Amino acid sequence: MLYIMNKRILISNNDSEEIEILVESLFNKATQVPNRRLLVIVTDTDYYEELLEAIDAVLTINNIEKAVLAIRKDNTVLIDAVKEYIGSYLNIELKILKNIYPMGWERLLIKEALHVTYDRLPIEKGIVVNNASTLFAIFEALKYNKPLTDRVVTFSGEGLKHPRNVLVKIGTKVEDVLNELGYNKKDKLLIIAGGPMMGITSSTDLVISADVNAVLLLKDIMYDSVRCIRCGKCNLVCPANLYPVLIKDFYKNKDKLIKLEPNKCVECGLCSYICPSKINVREYVRKAKETIK
Repeated sequence: MLYIMNKRILISNNDSEEIEILVESLFNKATQVPNRRLLVIVTDTDYYEELLEAIDAVLTINNIEKAVLAIRKDNTVLIDAVKEYIGSYLNIELKILKNIYPMGWERLLIKEALHVTYDRLPIEKGIVVNNASTLFAIFEALKYNKPLTDRVVTFSGEGLKHPRNVLVKIGTKVEDVLNELGYNKKDKLLIIAGGPMMGITSSTDLVISADVNAVLLLKDIMYDSVRCIRCGKCNLVCPANLYPVLIKDFYKNKDKLIKLEPNKCVECGLCSYICPSKINVREYVRKAKETIK
């Protein structure tokens, strides 16, 4: 049984103390700012009722006035499903967003969903951002006293006979899951942890952790890069309004990089994707971040 009293979570068993500390530590910053809002980005879920119940509990516990549930407009099935249940939650608003990339980036998401901008952190404007996976984990912790022991991971790509979403125990070796899905080692595919744009190259030795949401298998096609032609396309597509081409040029020069602010990069990969010279610009920006640490 779950009770909510004075921002504290009380569960009717002997393990309630640990969960009280967990929940309050997650949301204590949000309780310090007036006109607080909770923004939840949803890409896909079958647990509509549970998600709404978790959001409602978080609002009550932390005295947050309003939650906004943000879904991209192309996800019509999810939108229709949420609309069926959201009517009884008057403090949760559904917001339909444009289908643009990288909408999952916190700064762009807040701008599109709430028409708010901020300097460094969303909490400056009384905003806390969470995704559906986090809220569902909170739901299970509150209602069933269940710790985060598994997560849904998308396995897809050309190398799988049966691509699908898989509920995987945290700590599971990726190779074990791939073998169940028809992966053939002889294909010598590129294994990417994450999506096609923001993912990083990995191997079958990868172990599922709480922050691995996808494993992608692609043909390992090598492209030879050529010298930068100074077209400026990477500058035009950068959602953080940076100058990736200059960051690339000066990725070892700390004095120059301080002005170019590579730490604002969200590593969306658009600069590398659009580069006609096939330069991995994002990798240079990552190195620049290391330079100014």
